[in-house]
Amino acid sequence: MYSIKIRHYTFLIAAIKLICSISAKAQSDSIPSMQDSIPSITEQVLNPIQQKTETVLNGNGKKKFQLNNLPYIMDDLMFIGGLNQSTLAYSIEHRDIDYGGGFHIGAEAYLPIVEKAFMHFGVSYAMRSFSISDRRYMMHNLEFPLIFAYELPEFRRFDWRFLIGFQVNGNINSTERGNFESINGNYRYRADEFRTFDFGLTAGLSGEYRDFYLRFRTYFGSLSLIDEDSATTAFFQIDFGYFIFRKFRNLNF
Repeated sequence: MYSIKIRHYTFLIAAIKLICSISAKAQSDSIPSMQDSIPSITEQVLNPIQQKTETVLNGNGKKKFQLNNLPYIMDDLMFIGGLNQSTLAYSIEHRDIDYGGGFHIGAEAYLPIVEKAFMHFGVSYAMRSFSISDRRYMMHNLEFPLIFAYELPEFRRFDWRFLIGFQVNGNINSTERGNFESINGNYRYRADEFRTFDFGLTAGLSGEYRDFYLRFRTYFGSLSLIDEDSATTAFFQIDFGYFIFRKFRNLNF
């Protein structure tokens, strides 16, 4: 009986050893193939990540500023400036009001609304002036136009647009200089009494050629400049603009 048990245990131990040796051989045969596959898996997974990282990051680990990948609204952002002629309209106190020269500078952009229709918006600083008798009045404004443009048929490679809209003006400061002679006891304008807020209608015509912009427009205010007179501000101006970011769209860095 004891001999049967010993033989039984001996057979069981031999079977376990055989299974272990087969398992060890299988593992040793599979390791080289797994090791060979590891580099290919690493290249497939890590190389695209590394390439994308190198295109986004520079040597300092900061994102590159790529001018050819700016938002498309930047294509229609322009720096604008020009000259203007301003006066007062509908005054009941003075008839000897003359135009005065000035300038303006700022930035504007426009967005498409529907086919052939656009909306202009922006901000600019403007110096505007007018004269009463021999006294000159100067106004320094921050101006915010909101203009709707409709595209006209192209003529001689210019994109022409008809403009109509609104403009809000904030007076920063006003000054006056020169002599003033009262005529028939009419009220003397004082620059420190000018209204600090105004809004009105604007209309005009614009032309666009490549990166350059040209515009003619006029403005009529709706609020009187001072409380003692009904005169409102009015001006005509010529604008010259340049779309500074458009040229970078097709460049490769």
